[in-house]
Amino acid sequence: MIVNIEAAARRVAEAKHRQAEADSAVEAAKVAAAAVETRVSTLQAERAALVAAARTGDADGAAGLRLACLDADIGDLAPLTADAKAGIQRAAAAAAEASQATAAAERDFSLEKDRETEAMLIERVETLAGMLSTGLTELKAVQRRRGGRPSWAPSKELVSALTSLRLVADGRALAAA
Repeated sequence: MIVNIEAAARRVAEAKHRQAEADSAVEAAKVAAAAVETRVSTLQAERAALVAAARTGDADGAAGLRLACLDADIGDLAPLTADAKAGIQRAAAAAAEASQATAAAERDFSLEKDRETEAMLIERVETLAGMLSTGLTELKAVQRRRGGRPSWAPSKELVSALTSLRLVADGRALAAA
């Protein structure tokens, strides 16, 4: 069983590693998109300054040519901006998928730990049940020879817990939450 826990723990570690890589890819895509957007903003600011200078008559003869170059550059950057935004969306989708895979791996790990704990507890309880059964048999024999009322009885809580467990195991009652 420990092998299952180790495998589940390994899957959690791998999923977390993939999630970290996906998160890094999102950040890298955001940085790339910001660089393109910054370049576009810079060009647009320069264009706005040229247009304002032209309106006030402060533009020189090369302003028209520079304005045309700026418009071309801004137009050329439009597909790059769209690609950068799409890259962010793809990276975010991959990061969300990695996050879901991590959550699933963590749930599986938790279930494996519970299975291991349950198996260990069942083994322990079966040992105790055998000891209790043997002890009760011996106690009954002593009490029969001695006569009178029993000198020991299980607590009401133990009887209730065992009865409830038996009913659930037999399918005659719902398991307690």
